[in-house]
Amino acid sequence: MQKFLDYAFLILTKIYLSKGKHKTVVVTGSVGKTSVTQAIATALEDTFNTKVTKGNYNTNRGVSMTVFDMVIPFSRFGWLPLLISAVWTAFTSRPTFEVLVLELGSDQVGNIAKFDFLKPTIAVVTATTPEHMEFFKTIDAVAEEELTTALFAEKVIVNVELVPRKYIDMFVPKEKLVAYGRGTSNTIKAVRDEIVISLNDSTFKSKEFNLIGGAGQSTLLASAVVCQHLGMDSIEIKEGLFRIQPVAGRMNKFTGLNGSTIIDDTYNSSPEAVRSALDYLYAQNASRRVALLGMMNEMGDQSQELHELVGSWCDPSKLDTLVTLGKDANTYLANVAEKMGCNVVRAETPERAGQYIATQLTASTVVLAKGSQNGVYAEEAIKLLLADPSDSAKLVRQSSYWPKKKSKIWVTV
Repeated sequence: MQKFLDYAFLILTKIYLSKGKHKTVVVTGSVGKTSVTQAIATALEDTFNTKVTKGNYNTNRGVSMTVFDMVIPFSRFGWLPLLISAVWTAFTSRPTFEVLVLELGSDQVGNIAKFDFLKPTIAVVTATTPEHMEFFKTIDAVAEEELTTALFAEKVIVNVELVPRKYIDMFVPKEKLVAYGRGTSNTIKAVRDEIVISLNDSTFKSKEFNLIGGAGQSTLLASAVVCQHLGMDSIEIKEGLFRIQPVAGRMNKFTGLNGSTIIDDTYNSSPEAVRSALDYLYAQNASRRVALLGMMNEMGDQSQELHELVGSWCDPSKLDTLVTLGKDANTYLANVAEKMGCNVVRAETPERAGQYIATQLTASTVVLAKGSQNGVYAEEAIKLLLADPSDSAKLVRQSSYWPKKKSKIWVTV
């Protein structure tokens, strides 16, 4: 039944989109997809009528839900009215949006190729780093999958800092490539207390952007490059970047107990994302720095190796306490971090992690919380650390769907 529905929605989506005169921007990559997708749409929305991926709807089914302004129903009986509405929309109207911005997800080889019907004007590739390794097995397979958009997109905008040049040369035709990152004509850097963005022959800077850390800068830069390629001028681009806000669970900053600072990066976790987040934490002017690092899910046979790699990045001269959460973090990551000389506390649940960290908070303490979802849910630890409990609503995975799912694994707070 579900296969039939997915096929029907896919056909209807193709029919509907074929009537439009819009441009399509798609975003793939091992890390940062959601942040970059939402940021691009925000930067574009005052210049173009823009439609963007709903939440994390990054499958073919999700594309249909986004295009038809629908929400996946909880019950299978809810699909019939959605299908009827999609049929009506597909055959009686045409898209009014000028730019469609979509996140494309993949957890196994061949998923990205199924999006070829979108015929993107621009494809953005944020990274080719370890992800879903129980399915991909090798980083070569990850790179080939994430760069598959080069087969059907007009232009491919690639983050050369997180996509090795050998893969770019292998999979992206030179005439399609637009590179961004250090060493290219599209760069971003911090100069004193300002962020400076250079796009070919245009340069602008600001102290007022709302995204933090290396990942935030990369998101701003990717958005700026897309805006420029869609014809926006420097003033429009800068105003668009000012509007970008962090997505829930991605480097959000909160005020914690006793005046402390909490950096919430709990949506997901992978080695490159942890490295970027730790670099930001280490750069903070604080009397005490605390990191909560949850297990990185879906690392497959490489889980031990990759958790140990993250453990080796724990620097006792820059980190006062490391709290680990989840099986592989509590063993492989924690063991290596201790060998590096770090003070490590292993937590069995988010509640216990939060309770311990709460005892460490002072006005000059900065806490970084980084984690995945299944079996980790580090956002639940943050709830115990917030100065304003109402900020809990701004954390990731707080809808009515999640409490029951979380309670099967942890006692949530």
